[in-house]
Amino acid sequence: EESSENRVVVDIGGGFKVESSRNGFKKGELVIVGIKPSSFKVGGDGKNGLTGKVEDWVFSFGFRRVTVQLDNGFRVSFKTERKDLERGSSISLTVDPRDVYLFPYLKGGLRTVLAEVSGVF
Repeated sequence: EESSENRVVVDIGGGFKVESSRNGFKKGELVIVGIKPSSFKVGGDGKNGLTGKVEDWVFSFGFRRVTVQLDNGFRVSFKTERKDLERGSSISLTVDPRDVYLFPYLKGGLRTVLAEVSGVF
């Protein structure tokens, strides 16, 4: 979508764009976006924001593992201590651009990238 020396903005579909501080990619280049579950924050300042609905949650060792269906159809899961998140409720998530990882899109897609990164061939 956009690329500069210090940031890349990626269109992930459904009107969502995420900013990454990872560089080295050209405008229009296909990438795979990776965000660790621990990087999602509920609410926030709206920058790098994603919206959706709480699909499910499970209580586990003092935390809730929450699954959200984003408005673009993707699903994300994360852990939180918040107890006010109910199934079906609207939610806004943010992520720091430093926590948005970008990987080159290789012929063969995500499976090929994961095999290359993990050393499994």
